[in-house]
Amino acid sequence: MANEHPDVHICLFGADALQAQLEALARETDGVRASEDIEFVHRMRVASRRLRGTLSIFTPCLPRKRVEGWTRAIRRITRALGEARDTDVQLEWLLQIDAGAAPRAHAGIGRVMLRLRQGRERKQTRVLAALDRLRDDRTVETMSDYLRRQMVTAHLVGADPEAPSVQAWAARVILARLEDFLMYEPYVSQPERLTELHAMRIAAKHLRYAMQLFASLFPDGLRVPLQAARTAQDQLGVLHDCDVWAEELPRLQEKERVRSLDFYGHARAFTRLLPGFTFLREDREAQRAKTYTDFAAFWKKSVRDRVWPALGLQLHACLPVETGVEDEV
Repeated sequence: MANEHPDVHICLFGADALQAQLEALARETDGVRASEDIEFVHRMRVASRRLRGTLSIFTPCLPRKRVEGWTRAIRRITRALGEARDTDVQLEWLLQIDAGAAPRAHAGIGRVMLRLRQGRERKQTRVLAALDRLRDDRTVETMSDYLRRQMVTAHLVGADPEAPSVQAWAARVILARLEDFLMYEPYVSQPERLTELHAMRIAAKHLRYAMQLFASLFPDGLRVPLQAARTAQDQLGVLHDCDVWAEELPRLQEKERVRSLDFYGHARAFTRLLPGFTFLREDREAQRAKTYTDFAAFWKKSVRDRVWPALGLQLHACLPVETGVEDEV
């Protein structure tokens, strides 16, 4: 996309999309500050991710230095929200699993919840600091002002956000995301490749966001590949969550053992926590195995149904013949 030069129609589509995403981001601010419902953090995190992704797509329409500053500001808020959201999800899962755990596991699970809640309080402080900086820098207002001026100028010259050039631009963007995603296909059959499968999840997310951004330009709304990308992202996300727990639980367990030694001078008090740690570890190992089996079956079906080649053909059909990109994917 670096060599492409978007026209006024494409830039109007981008400005419209960015303005809507800015408004979605701003709507969640008060709820995130109040910290009474974890869904505010979730929605604002997603909005910030979509905003960054859309900025990267329409960078050629915007002043480079401004885009760099806006991207840094949004990345800061995404990072702070991401840390908080990850802990919220872990705590929510622990509450659910504790309800069905054996009595002897409650102490250990409860201790993990306690440590996560303590960490979540610290993360909320970082979230508030990031929100304060976003407010003080006036990033949202500056972006919005620029985009509104851009939209007015585009409308004055008769720009059409549904012009054929916009669909061609969308096709190129989605094709690039599809290529990035399919690059990880060799690792589908290698469940031990944690890093690559995590990267595949991120690529699935980028592909899904791009398709959602441009779905209105296609007669079928890209319904089938969108659902497939969502399924891949969700299942690979569960795999990654299990891998995070596999890494974190031994670390948390060792910290509790050391705390017990430091406080009591022995580790006997720590032993009552061990059944909970064992229960959590075994549950995550079983969940990872099941999720990988489900993902492998899903991928086999998507290949059999030719979901990804069909998407590629549909997108290539939207490209002007003279661009010479019809054989890229």
